[in-house]
Amino acid sequence: MRLQVSRVEKAVYMKILRYGALGIDNETLCAEMEEEGCPPAAVKGAVKKLLKPKHVSDTQGTSASIRFKEIPGTRKMRVEAEEVVPGHAVVWVGGRWRARLLPENHVGPKELIKKGMRFNALCSLYYDEVLI
Repeated sequence: MRLQVSRVEKAVYMKILRYGALGIDNETLCAEMEEEGCPPAAVKGAVKKLLKPKHVSDTQGTSASIRFKEIPGTRKMRVEAEEVVPGHAVVWVGGRWRARLLPENHVGPKELIKKGMRFNALCSLYYDEVLI
């Protein structure tokens, strides 16, 4: 059982990341992961395992969501990857600004930076002589 939980853990974490702070109901998560071939017991074990180091938060045992920290100088914004090229990614931030996301400025799973992926992130925008 522990082996199944550790195999399913990353897939569950990526699924929860896609839903962001809004979270996903545990029943919905189990149903979606079961379609991908993951047993519900392993999914529940993976969520419990992610709760321990506080990677995710659990709202009264009914839904899993991502914890957002309060970091001075940042705002929570919606980020959408438009294009990934060697050395950076072109993203839309907050639906208003087109920006360049450099690898050294991204702290998170690299699986989120793929064309068309959307996620919530704590952002601080800065102007770089030529680019924003």
